[in-house]
Amino acid sequence: MNDSGISKLDMKRRNRMQILRVLQQNGPVSRVDISEMLQLTRAAVTIITAEMIAQRILVEVGEFSVEPEGETRKGRRKILLDINPNFRFAFGAYIDRSSVSVGITTLTMQIMEKRSYPIEPDASAEQILNIIREAICVLLKNSCLKRERVIGIGIAVTPRMQECMGLHGCRQEGEGLFPEAEWERELGLPVYAGNAVALLAEASNHRRERSSVPLNEVVLYAENDSYHMAVMHWNDLLEEYHKETQIADSICVNPGGRSREGYCKGSVKAELTASAIGAKVAEIYSKTKTPALYRLTKGDGSRITLMQLLTAFDEGDTVLQPLMESLLHQFCMLLYNLEQVFFAHKICLYQFGFTQRNLEQIRSFMETFFGAAAAGKIKWNDMDVQQYFACGSAYAIQRGFLSSGGLALESDEEELE
Repeated sequence: MNDSGISKLDMKRRNRMQILRVLQQNGPVSRVDISEMLQLTRAAVTIITAEMIAQRILVEVGEFSVEPEGETRKGRRKILLDINPNFRFAFGAYIDRSSVSVGITTLTMQIMEKRSYPIEPDASAEQILNIIREAICVLLKNSCLKRERVIGIGIAVTPRMQECMGLHGCRQEGEGLFPEAEWERELGLPVYAGNAVALLAEASNHRRERSSVPLNEVVLYAENDSYHMAVMHWNDLLEEYHKETQIADSICVNPGGRSREGYCKGSVKAELTASAIGAKVAEIYSKTKTPALYRLTKGDGSRITLMQLLTAFDEGDTVLQPLMESLLHQFCMLLYNLEQVFFAHKICLYQFGFTQRNLEQIRSFMETFFGAAAAGKIKWNDMDVQQYFACGSAYAIQRGFLSSGGLALESDEEELE
């Protein structure tokens, strides 16, 4: 007898997960439309959604609106369903070298409250977990919530902080990079931890207006002396970017250009990182030759960013023009390569510190070399850094709610009432 195949429980979980994903991505949808989108029978959708409504995971939010001059429809009006945003709640945390931000959201990513705490660059994992634990207690108290109403906490750790917290290479083969089980015991909640760059890409997708069409999006993130990237393919994060995001450093933007150990000639690492830019500008960098740049960098030319270079040129350091134009061309080459390789509809820039004027300069160069269509795809992140914790919340919702179809969460009728 062949016992292989999918179980009834697995099938139920998958169907519920698909329904939740449809609602998460599209907003309120009728049972009939869910049936058509998922190729499930109407009877099956009715049975599944009835159970989820009884558990208060889903709610009916009204009738499908009909245009006054639209086609007259016969039969019963469509009743729209949506995720109940207050069925459960999610904590999120974002950890970088200077601060820890913690917040709580609904299942539809509405921010209820947040906190931010400064930390030392060499803060230990234990110190950071203590901060998060205290923040959870404060936020639960202020929101009048019990822990049972929270699906868990998503923790986003920047690549640099992964090193500082001793997470790189510390896991045994076959284990994950993050010690989620240890952190769960410390925090008293389910923990879902991940690379902050990858999770910011997912959060960016969650923040898009619901009902919008699926997109390919590349997130480019600057940290310390590296570039990181993550790719959303039709609104799903490509699996290889969940852990390793430092691929952008290896992309060639200047064939035959400068060398850097471990990288090809003309790589991003050798041409566009802060240390590479600092080495290029060293010959002309001084208080007299580049006064604006000297002031912006406070006399430290070892970590000059592209943003500082563009701003200094605008403020009168015309001697920087040849270098600035060369770097802009290389940066635009990087963006164009990402757009072409991943068929990107959007390239979102995080942590570069660009002003609106800097963005205009980059788009102008992009249009000159690669056309207006390519220039129009460059966006900068409009999420306040104090809201970066939401990328952790999005991850917790994905793993603790959507992926299980809500089956892991048993509804407590007395509590909800």
